[in-house]
Amino acid sequence: MDRFFTTAEKNALTSLSEGGRRPETLWQRIGAKSGSYDVVSFGDDALSLRIVPGIGGRVLVLRPAGAGNLFRTGAPDEPGYPAVGGYAESWQGGLHGPGWSDPFKVGPVEETDDCKAVEMTYDLREGLALTRTVMLPKGKGYFEILSTIRNSGAEAQPGDLRASFGLDLGDTDQVTAILPAMGRKGVMSLSLSADEAKRQLSFNAAQIAGGLMLANHAAGLGIEIIPTAADIERVWLRVDARSNAITFELKTKATVEPGESTSLRQWVRPLRNVAALPKAEHTGAQSHRSLNVIAQDDEIPLGNYGTWGWIEEAEGASDGFAIRFNNNHIEWCCQWPYVPAELEPNTKYDVFARIKIAKKGNGGSAFWAGIYDTVSRADLGTIQPAMTAIPDSEWHVYKLGTITPARGHWVWMGPQNNPDNQDGLWLDYFELRAVK
Repeated sequence: MDRFFTTAEKNALTSLSEGGRRPETLWQRIGAKSGSYDVVSFGDDALSLRIVPGIGGRVLVLRPAGAGNLFRTGAPDEPGYPAVGGYAESWQGGLHGPGWSDPFKVGPVEETDDCKAVEMTYDLREGLALTRTVMLPKGKGYFEILSTIRNSGAEAQPGDLRASFGLDLGDTDQVTAILPAMGRKGVMSLSLSADEAKRQLSFNAAQIAGGLMLANHAAGLGIEIIPTAADIERVWLRVDARSNAITFELKTKATVEPGESTSLRQWVRPLRNVAALPKAEHTGAQSHRSLNVIAQDDEIPLGNYGTWGWIEEAEGASDGFAIRFNNNHIEWCCQWPYVPAELEPNTKYDVFARIKIAKKGNGGSAFWAGIYDTVSRADLGTIQPAMTAIPDSEWHVYKLGTITPARGHWVWMGPQNNPDNQDGLWLDYFELRAVK
């Protein structure tokens, strides 16, 4: 409801129908009857937390003493609101899956001499429960999140979790990411070029083994997150320079046998002395436009996952991961429906794909890929190179066509059922580059 009235105000809506009621009049009638969510608040002299059990057990406020909220809370006109920002999880590793926005049962805040804690539970399905315990050791300046899936049923169940932190550390162009396990290579700027508005980085379990620190040296803000689980499958850092939003996300992999449990534990600490941390060199961009847009492997919908193709770590891929095609079909199994509203208006874009083929012969076709207009049912560009045109087994960027963005366009790719001449076929990303 908040989203509706915020959008109406932003777009200067004068009536809900021709000659009908004004939005503010409707708000006066129903605003007092609108729903609200209970908030659990606790803290100490070092930091305070606010948790909303009714929206996925979401931790929406992390406020160090004398500072603002380090968690991003979103806006009413944002898709998914109010289940945006802060800390939340979803089950089975899917984005915004079960548990992401569902109401958790919450117990009272328990307090001992050393710690304050609250426990929340959500029943994922019969016999399978997700319990999240948020603990604040007194005077230590950090808090812990312990998420446990317990199986009281008779059959094994998936225990995958996808955990997400929505962060607000000020100007993203001033933020340095530090992954201690990667040494010098683990100090990197999150600043984007003037031609970029968004970017995604990916890491594996070994690279995140020492945790992650994010520091805005200019603002004196920072945070450290250290996740531990039996199997961390992948970690993401996503940057949106236009909204100054950073998302830290991770995916665990587990199977929970009957009577067993699996857990994800995370330590979260606001950083106070960020001046002592390494600082990367930033781009210095003053503004950002979506002139160069990349859709990474996990941002591209993949049909019949595990049969037609899957995502795996891939040497030489831009973020370390890529889609690998099962070379026993010719389906357009990956299709990216880009969103025109996220691109620049009245701008043409060249469309590219970064692809690798493990070549072992010259027979047949290598792959096919292109752009399709689902509204007009028209081909906007297709390539289908022969294996003789593939020079080696390295990564190469292929141009698929040129478009003016519009609703209903898909960028797609598929294999050519050619295992006799290929030992592997991978897609790193799709890319849109504004024509200059």
